[in-house]
Amino acid sequence: MRKVMICALALMLACVCALAEPVTLTVNGTGVVSMDPDTATIVVGVRQTSPDVAEAQAAVSAKMQAVIDALLEAGISRENLHTSHINLYEDYSYDSTYRTDEPHYAASNSIYVAFDDLDNAGKYIDLVFSAGANTFEGISFSAKDTKKEQNCALELAVEDARAKAEVLAAAAGMKLGGVLSIREGSYGGGSYIANGLYAKAEESVAMDAATPVMADKLQVTASVSVDFEMVE
Repeated sequence: MRKVMICALALMLACVCALAEPVTLTVNGTGVVSMDPDTATIVVGVRQTSPDVAEAQAAVSAKMQAVIDALLEAGISRENLHTSHINLYEDYSYDSTYRTDEPHYAASNSIYVAFDDLDNAGKYIDLVFSAGANTFEGISFSAKDTKKEQNCALELAVEDARAKAEVLAAAAGMKLGGVLSIREGSYGGGSYIANGLYAKAEESVAMDAATPVMADKLQVTASVSVDFEMVE
């Protein structure tokens, strides 16, 4: 009888150990891959004030059409021109600046202009101002296809997580076991999102007679959260 009880107790302990939750370690990893941009986008527009609302709107429309015509003539495809915003409102800042009771109206119209010949970015910026644009909201760079870089960034993120986990496990006097789960993390902080992965560009633009434009590398970033098993 005693022998049977001992065997039963051993069996119970084995079941408890089997059901015990494994010791886990969760670590975040990040991977970053640089690549050259192949597309630039500028946002340019026209703004006009006038005491006559129709006159303000008509002036903006005429100047914006001149800007669009100049871009088309320069070789920009119509498919790469898109309206950013159109505004028409009473301009109270004008009344305050010039101390007048006569209402003034401000009309504005801006467009996105995308192109892939980055060497001519400065030429296009100069062109739109020569054609009548008087507002410039900036330039950004992107890439049409980042799939290869995305996959590479994910691989680097997992490697980064494993390296951190090995250090933590060793510091705790344990060893790193297998991977229990992997989750893609969050992305953010940039102007361009490519298939869920962050693509960021820094740009340098000097607004002068011959505008120089220098595109920096794009940074494709991926992050993951990995659960590792810890073993004695």
